[in-house]
Amino acid sequence: LSVIQRCNPDAVLIAHERTMSRIGK
Repeated sequence: LSVIQRCNPDAVLIAHERTMSRIGK
């Protein structure tokens, strides 16, 4: 995950938004 954050921070933000959406918040 650290590699992804370092190479493509945008991907991390997208993944975070998806995670929050899946939780329902």
